Amino acid sequence: VARIGGDEFAIILPRVNAEQAQLVKNRILERLKARVNFMEGFAISLSIGVETAINEITLDQAFKKADDEMYKEKMIGSTRLKKQIFGLLEKRMMLRDWMSPIRLKLIQDAAKAFAYYVGLSEKELKDLLTLSKYHDIGNSILDEHIFTCANKLAEQELQIMRSHVEAGRRICSCYPSLTDISDYLYYHHEWWNGTGYPIGIEGKKIPLIARIFSIIDAFEAMTGERPYQTTKKLDEAIAELKEKSGTQFDPILVQVFCDKVLPAMEHKNETLQVN
Repeated sequence: VARIGGDEFAIILPRVNAEQAQLVKNRILERLKARVNFMEGFAISLSIGVETAINEITLDQAFKKADDEMYKEKMIGSTRLKKQIFGLLEKRMMLRDWMSPIRLKLIQDAAKAFAYYVGLSEKELKDLLTLSKYHDIGNSILDEHIFTCANKLAEQELQIMRSHVEAGRRICSCYPSLTDISDYLYYHHEWWNGTGYPIGIEGKKIPLIARIFSIIDAFEAMTGERPYQTTKKLDEAIAELKEKSGTQFDPILVQVFCDKVLPAMEHKNETLQVN
């Protein structure tokens, strides 16, 4: 047994044929099933390639073929592991989110109405709907205390909470189906006047999808149940949006939301559930 790289090992098995070598590989993998990583039951990832030097195949050629087989397995295993990790992160996000499936549907209906009135393309609407579902995916890797604290967060805690947008963007960048929303997720807490986070861009430098979603997200947060604030009534939430129009929110989009989107939701008899 020899270590040949940072996390790679080679094992030479003298007087062992291909069938016996495969049994050794299977035995190693079976034993690994009994072991787990510390992260909530994830199996240890291990890729193994096997080749036999026999007849015209030299030891160097066998090594190369085994190495190639190992990397093929590694690619397959990496995809499987990414799906497994994302499933865990999505589950954590849902457990830490206050948004019920009913409210998520209503928010996505509001996004569709918004898309209609501002003339978004089908691709932009798809991104907006995806963003509405996964905008808090970065919360899944942060301390749960940050999201259940009923008191005002200390400055250090506030900075940790704000880091969820960077975490979310990095998570999205790992998954092809979410890469298109990574920037929207990153910027949806920016303010129209440039005093938001994470980097303080302003006005139309903030992507349109992020500006639209910031209004929907704020409205949902104000009218939904949160441990850190009192739930607002519909007219109170509308008044706050208008008050922060031109500072936190794009003033034109606030007007569209209040004058077009909310009435459209009421017309469909699907008004966001508020007290």
